[in-house]
Amino acid sequence: MDFHDMQAICGLRTTQEVRDDLQAIPDCAGVYMIFGDTTELVDWAEFEDIEGRPRFRVGGTDLLYIGSSMNLRARIGCHVKDDSTVSTFRMSIGCLLIDNLDLEVFNHPTRATFHFGQGEARLTRWMCLNTAIAIWPCTHAGELEKALIKGLPAPLNIAERRDLSLIHI
Repeated sequence: MDFHDMQAICGLRTTQEVRDDLQAIPDCAGVYMIFGDTTELVDWAEFEDIEGRPRFRVGGTDLLYIGSSMNLRARIGCHVKDDSTVSTFRMSIGCLLIDNLDLEVFNHPTRATFHFGQGEARLTRWMCLNTAIAIWPCTHAGELEKALIKGLPAPLNIAERRDLSLIHI
C-alpha cells in the first residue's frame, strides 16, 4: 500500500488543506490523528517505546498525536490557528522547535498556558509544510481515542506516556 492509498483510507489531508477549508471538517464527534515529518523533532534511533510498538508511519510521516472531540471542526480548528493557548499539540510542537523557529514563550495572563507571540505564524507555517491530519467521525470518540493511544506510539500524547525518552528538547 503506498502513501496515496493510505491517504485515501485515512482521509489524510495536509494541515494547509485543512486550514484552507476548515468548513469541510465535519462538526460532529470523532477522532483525529496528526502525522508529521519528525526529522526536527524526534531522535527515533534512541527511541524505544515502552510497550515495544514500532513507530507508525504513513507515506514517510510519523504519527505524532491522537485526539478526540465532540466537535471535530472546532477542535481541529484550535490546532491549526495561530494560537497555542488552546492546543497542547501546538504547545508541544512549538517547544520542540523553539530554537529551529526562533520562538519565544509568553505566559497567558489569566490561564495556566502559554503562546509564542509573533512566532505563532512561524509555527503555523511549519505545521502547514510538515504535518497532515486524518479524521474519523464516530460516535464513541473517547473510547476509540483511548484504544488508539494504547495501540499506537503517539509521542506527543504526553499525558498518556510514561516514557518521554524519545523527545529531545
